Amino acid sequence: SLLVKIVIPRNVWLSMVSSILDVYRKEALGYLVGERQGQTLRAAYISTTQRTKKRTTHEAEERADTYSLVLQVAQMAGMSLLGDFHSHPESHGFKYSCAPSRSDVASLRQEPLGWVSLVVSISGHPPDRLELTWGCWRINSKNALVRVPGKVLG
Repeated sequence: SLLVKIVIPRNVWLSMVSSILDVYRKEALGYLVGERQGQTLRAAYISTTQRTKKRTTHEAEERADTYSLVLQVAQMAGMSLLGDFHSHPESHGFKYSCAPSRSDVASLRQEPLGWVSLVVSISGHPPDRLELTWGCWRINSKNALVRVPGKVLG
């Protein structure tokens, strides 16, 4: 398959990072909305789906409802759902990488072909300097995990 790449405008990146910082010690979640221009994915905005309470038995249902709403709004704007994003926050001094976990990969395999998952690793203890690294991933037509090259503009 042809090389897919993702382009993230600076304002979209800053919105994503802000949403991650809002729940700094917890995992941030959201969707990437934008346009597919040939093999280039152009993010236009994010939609966050932060959990405000503990996981519930209705979580899958809530996720389906949120997905449906985000998809409708994207379509009204003439755009597509490109994929999702989430954070890997530092936990008890352990820094997680921006590589997807085993459960991330399993989730990604459930998504439609072409769906991407952007993972942001965040560590550091304020007021010390924060460290952010990110990677974007997808499952290719051979069912293998591949990294999607990308850049933040500006």
